[in-house]
Amino acid sequence: MTELIKKFELVAGDSHLNESEFITDTKSKAQAEIDNPLIVPAITNAVTTKALIVGMEAKIDKRGALILAAKQLTKDIKADKKTIIKIVTDDWPPLIMAAIAGDEGKATLLGYKVKWVDAEHAPEEPSIKNSIPLISEILNRVHLEQEISVINSKSGKVAIPWDVKHINIYEYFGKEAPTSLKQCAYLGIMKRGTFINHFSPDDLDKDVWYIVEYVAKDEANTNQVSAAVKSKVI
Repeated sequence: MTELIKKFELVAGDSHLNESEFITDTKSKAQAEIDNPLIVPAITNAVTTKALIVGMEAKIDKRGALILAAKQLTKDIKADKKTIIKIVTDDWPPLIMAAIAGDEGKATLLGYKVKWVDAEHAPEEPSIKNSIPLISEILNRVHLEQEISVINSKSGKVAIPWDVKHINIYEYFGKEAPTSLKQCAYLGIMKRGTFINHFSPDDLDKDVWYIVEYVAKDEANTNQVSAAVKSKVI
């Protein structure tokens, strides 16, 4: 009769473990060797191995503390940057302009770049005081998507008047035109006189109205709005 001989291999199973699991598993192995020195007398570095594992735990804890500290430092840096930007872009320029009396060389010496602006604009030039935005086109090139284009009433061109900061665009769903911007939903800022509006399937076949608004650079000027223009979502 043939005797059945059982064989097995040892499986450490540590390579795929995360750091926490690895430390727990290997610390257990090292401690088992320490507690049972007579089973495998040749293993003499169990204590050293356990010390390495404990050291690894300490390094992981230290790394965690450093990560938290780094996150806090990042927040502090952003806050400092925000404060500095306000000082050098809002607080200092009026004081410097008053002190240098139009001397470009002094402005450069103090670390500022100079951007020349027109002191006057021609009466016929498009301005928020003499023109309004006009919705010139609403295209339905793509299903559930519309492309809205805007021109200036004075020039008939896309370029906005010199004293306009940007163009806001609004939408309103309904059979009748909205009577104020308060009724409308804000969509965003138009870039280069064009805006792409995306709809959900629930909006299909609805009447949608658009209004666009010139936002003045100078708060002393009044924003100008277009007439409401209707389209249908297709």
